[in-house]
Amino acid sequence: MEKQTSNIIDYLLWRGDLSFSSSSFNEVDGAIVSRITYLPFELVKKPSGKTLGSCMEEMLSDGSLKERLLLEDDLEFIQTLKESPRFSELKVGRFESRFDAAEETQFGAITLDIDPNTRAAAFRGTDDTLIGWKEDLNMGFLSPVPSQTLAAGFLNGERSRRVKKLIVCGHSKGGNVAIYAASFCEESVRKRIEAVFNYDGPGFPREITDSPEYSQVVPLTRTFVPQSSVVGLLMDRREECEIVHSTQKNILWQHDLYSWEVAGTKFVKRKAIEKTSLVIKDALREWSEKLDREQFERFTDAIYRILSVNDVSTLKQLGENRIDSAASALRSVKNLDKPTKAALKTALQTLIKCAGDGFFKAVVPAGNKQINSRTEKKQ
Repeated sequence: MEKQTSNIIDYLLWRGDLSFSSSSFNEVDGAIVSRITYLPFELVKKPSGKTLGSCMEEMLSDGSLKERLLLEDDLEFIQTLKESPRFSELKVGRFESRFDAAEETQFGAITLDIDPNTRAAAFRGTDDTLIGWKEDLNMGFLSPVPSQTLAAGFLNGERSRRVKKLIVCGHSKGGNVAIYAASFCEESVRKRIEAVFNYDGPGFPREITDSPEYSQVVPLTRTFVPQSSVVGLLMDRREECEIVHSTQKNILWQHDLYSWEVAGTKFVKRKAIEKTSLVIKDALREWSEKLDREQFERFTDAIYRILSVNDVSTLKQLGENRIDSAASALRSVKNLDKPTKAALKTALQTLIKCAGDGFFKAVVPAGNKQINSRTEKKQ
């Protein structure tokens, strides 16, 4: 019989009746707040000023909720948040959401009042939209991307607030923009930042990590990555990474916060990153260094144009219409102009040369099946 593990939902069930005044904000709370940003607050009428519990109740009463969730476990997460005094009584300060296909922008952020003197500002990671993934790819050649600029502006909105302390956090792209916002917000705001929590968010180009603004925030930053991290090891960073145990075997699914093992008020830690993760990191770094900016930009544009066929705008739609999407994608490749097609070919050939067999065996391990729900997990 396999040992039973706990995750952030179990933590809510266990510590849900303890207020932040009796048990202070910790690394697991930061992950919970980061996951909250993915929830569809767009279904809540004017969330600012409402308690988190009432926001969860509004979501649960909306018939379209299940269609709007990114992960199956989000439904139980919402129900548990609603019933947890530790989080349900927290007031929502501000919520912002922006999606702009023309500007290739997908952004979301929320503030929660932890106590009378502390406010948490959290940033949404990549959602299910192709635009969200396109913005992620743009990070490889563009700095700053729109979400980073918007995040700094969102944090600057705290300049007139009376709250003394700020905690900034985010998961995936949300972790990246959290660090960016903390680094490049106004000095009066940055002085109030007590901690930055980054959960498997990618790094930055060297011009960012070499900047004095970034250097000021490094001592405040805690970055957590799973044992076979892919996203969190991309690009450059200066802070040390704390390695968390994920219960998932497939390295891509270890990015899921629900798979991170919790013990008490901390995540269960591992001593070192696994070798497969380092193979991928080295291959992707070498690949990106061998492509110039124009090649990388043409590559990302080509991938986006190939995938966004037949009015497909989300990964879910791609998965539901695999055969049609594949056929349309092939036609889209044929219709690419010659320079774009050449850039796509060059980028893929370069990736194959940099990667070798170890890369593809690491990314697509044989025989792994994703576990989508706690019900399956506990059987």
